[in-house]
Amino acid sequence: MKVIKASSVGVLSVLIVFLSFVFVMTIHLNSLTSLEFYQDMFTRSDFYAQLETKITRGEGSTMLRFSPGYLQIMVDGAVGNLLAYLRGDRGELDLRISIDVNATKEYLKKELIALPVCAPGVIPLVDGEYVCRYTHVNASTFANQVIRETLEGYPLETLDLSTVLKLGEESSGAKTFRDLRELVMLLKPFLWMQGILLVLLLFLLYLFHGNASKHFLLNLGLIMFFSGVLLLGSSLYLELVLKTLSLTFDPLISSVFITGVSMLFYRQLMIGGVLLLVGLAIFMIGLIKHKPVTVHEIKQHEIKHEKPSEKQETNSKTLV
Repeated sequence: MKVIKASSVGVLSVLIVFLSFVFVMTIHLNSLTSLEFYQDMFTRSDFYAQLETKITRGEGSTMLRFSPGYLQIMVDGAVGNLLAYLRGDRGELDLRISIDVNATKEYLKKELIALPVCAPGVIPLVDGEYVCRYTHVNASTFANQVIRETLEGYPLETLDLSTVLKLGEESSGAKTFRDLRELVMLLKPFLWMQGILLVLLLFLLYLFHGNASKHFLLNLGLIMFFSGVLLLGSSLYLELVLKTLSLTFDPLISSVFITGVSMLFYRQLMIGGVLLLVGLAIFMIGLIKHKPVTVHEIKQHEIKHEKPSEKQETNSKTLV
C-alpha cells in the first residue's frame, strides 16, 4: 500500500511540474495576441522610424515622408491583421496597409515649402534629399513639382509590409509566424482547462498526504523548485534558438524579433526564478517542521497501538 501511495505521489508530482511549465508557456503565448505587446516591442526596437527609412530607401523615393505618428497608426492597423492570423481568424498573413494619399502629399508639400532658398552655387539635392529650394521657382510650384516627380509610379494607395519586410510565403520569417500560429491555436483554447487541472492535481496531492502537512510542504517545495528550474532552462535554450533563427530574417525584422524574444522570455525567466526561490523556501519550512523521531517516541507509539493480548503478554514478562 505504501509503495502504491509513494508511486502515485511521484507520478502526480511529475504531472504537476510538466503542467505548470505548459501553463506558464501558454500564458506567455497568449501575449502574442495582444496589440500592446507589439506596440511596446516596436517602440523599444525603434521599428517605426526604421520602417519609414526602409520604405523610402527601398523604393528610391527618398523624399517620401509620413507625418509624425501616421505610419505608426497604419502599422498598428496591420498588426490587427497579424493578430487575426495568429488567432486563426484569417487564413493568410496579410500585412497590407492603406495610405491616405492626399494627407501624405499635403505633409510632403508642407515640408518642401518650409525649405530655405538655396544660396548661390548650392545644389538643392544632396544624396537624394532636398536641403533647399531653387531661387527662381515659387515655393508652392517647387513643392508640387518635386511631389509629382517623386511619387510618379509609386503605389501610394496601398503598401504591402510583407514585401517591404521580405516576408514572402517561403521566407524564414513567414514560416516562424506559421509555427507560432499553430502553437497559439493548439494551446490557447485549453488555457482555463490547464489552470483547473493544475489546481485539482495539487488538491489530490494534498489528499494523498492526509494530515502529514510537513510531507506535503516538502513535496510542494520540490515541485515548485523543479518547475522553476525547468522554466529557467527551457527559456534560456529557446531564447538562444530563436535569436539564432532570427539571423536568417530581414535585418529590420531580425532586430524587432530579438527585442520581442527578449521581452517574452524575460518575464518567463522572472517567473522561473520566483518559483525556484519560493519552492526552496517552502522546502526549508517543511524540513524545519519535519523533526527527527526519537527512539522513545517510537516506543511510545508502539505501546499506544499495541493489541490487548500483546499488552498482557508484555506486562506478564515484566512481572517475571
